[in-house]
Amino acid sequence: MMSRLRVVVAKNHDWALTVIALGAILAGAGLYLGGRDNLADALLAGAVAVQSVSVLIHLARALIRERRFGVDVIALLAMVGALMLGEYLTGAVVALMFSGGQWLEAAASGRARRALPALRQRVPKGAHRFRGAAAWGRAGGYAGRTAGRTTGPMSSGS
Repeated sequence: MMSRLRVVVAKNHDWALTVIALGAILAGAGLYLGGRDNLADALLAGAVAVQSVSVLIHLARALIRERRFGVDVIALLAMVGALMLGEYLTGAVVALMFSGGQWLEAAASGRARRALPALRQRVPKGAHRFRGAAAWGRAGGYAGRTAGRTTGPMSSGS
């Protein structure tokens, strides 16, 4: 059961972090409106801390595996800075923007990966090159041309 939970969390990591950030912002807003500022601050700070740890782990993996870092550093600095300055709502908004962006990027990447096989099937098997009144096939074979259309099959000889 625990391994199945790990698989579900690993697949939905970015989505879960986005939901945590959004939930914390909405709940924090309700608590602020209800006059429970300390509880709202604690909730938002906790959400930002969770996001910060996640970004730190992601950043460490990218540095070790690919020897690169990117916007992760800026997001981490913004979230940690917001925590240090007591701007918990600001940190939660940064966390929401970062995790939401990661989630959307992962979703788009998955859709593109699934669409590639269909795109590969649509690749043309041959090509025609037009020069003057003649069409030359990929293998160099001649096919007569009338009004912009190939009139015969392409031969495989030259």
